[in-house]
Amino acid sequence: MSQAETTRRKRPPVALFRAANRLVRPLLASRLHGILSRFLMLLTYTGRKSGRRITIPVGYFDWEPGTVLATS
Repeated sequence: MSQAETTRRKRPPVALFRAANRLVRPLLASRLHGILSRFLMLLTYTGRKSGRRITIPVGYFDWEPGTVLATS
């Protein structure tokens, strides 16, 4: 198996993640956020070159008091 085939097989299904983010993002921003707030939060940042505000849902875990681990 070549390196290109290995890399291609390990790539996550981007279209699936984009579709899920379209559903999760408004839910986390609404009053119904309690359903997912124990595991997910919204991370907002401004693009360095474009200046656009980008908001993505990320998973998090309270590691210690005052420390949070986040994963995308």
